[in-house]
Amino acid sequence: MDLVRFGGDYSFVPVWDKGDPDRGQSFPSGHASTGFYFFALYFALRGRSRWAWFWLAFALAFGSLMGAARMIQGKHFLSDVVWSAGFVYLVAVALFYALDPNRRAVAAAP
Repeated sequence: MDLVRFGGDYSFVPVWDKGDPDRGQSFPSGHASTGFYFFALYFALRGRSRWAWFWLAFALAFGSLMGAARMIQGKHFLSDVVWSAGFVYLVAVALFYALDPNRRAVAAAP
């Protein structure tokens, strides 16, 4: 991030405050989000395969690893990574319930 507090050029801006559009855009972490996308495989296999739990653990580990790498590089904060995990998880949940064919078949049955 190269914050002024640590000898850099950027000022810290809290999450809900609008900052300068040309500087300090770190929220949320896109790299960590890429790792967390494996949540989708958890939901795709949930209730159908034991592999679902593997993909859940893999998503958490890979997304966290990507987030840690970006934090070490000074490009993101922990909150950026946690919010990324939350966003991707909620999108996966929403898509699971919106696209689950078994749920629709049961709801349509007389």
